[in-house]
Amino acid sequence: MKTTLWCLITLIFSSGAMMAGLNSGNIWIGYGLAGVAWILFIWGVNRRSKKASQQQLRS
Repeated sequence: MKTTLWCLITLIFSSGAMMAGLNSGNIWIGYGLAGVAWILFIWGVNRRSKKASQQQLRS
């Protein structure tokens, strides 16, 4: 559930950043923000899944 919520937040933020990038003079700022948002989301999901698998191995 937490991952779904963060995915929706990332989707909304990145969509807004891309739309803002299209309306600005330099589109790469918006695209960069959207890319960073997705990189942070994937990094967080990866970190949580590694932590969960390590806890399963301990118990």
